[in-house]
Amino acid sequence: MDWKYKHFHQHRSFPASRDAVVEAARRYMSESLGWNVTDAADGLRAEGYGFSHAAVANLRIQSVGNETTIGVDLSVERTGPTGFMLFDVGGYYNIQIRKWLDAIQSAIQLME
Repeated sequence: MDWKYKHFHQHRSFPASRDAVVEAARRYMSESLGWNVTDAADGLRAEGYGFSHAAVANLRIQSVGNETTIGVDLSVERTGPTGFMLFDVGGYYNIQIRKWLDAIQSAIQLME
């Protein structure tokens, strides 16, 4: 068990080009969430806060044929102003990742 970070993972495929997915993800993470987004070798890295806990999201973006897949690896510091997080009560962070992926999908559709 990692006592410093709680880890969350999800992925989703989109029928769009890699460039469109990268642009939509970058725009959402920086403009909507206010997170600091930088390029990474396999996608994007976003740093910010979720529910008062510092977090880092690594977005691995891969294209195969006409589909592009985003794999989100979210690491959230267990300690924060609201206390120590042993469990993700209510599935907050998994729900947030799903909302991120939904927003990225919507942004891609608006770009088309």
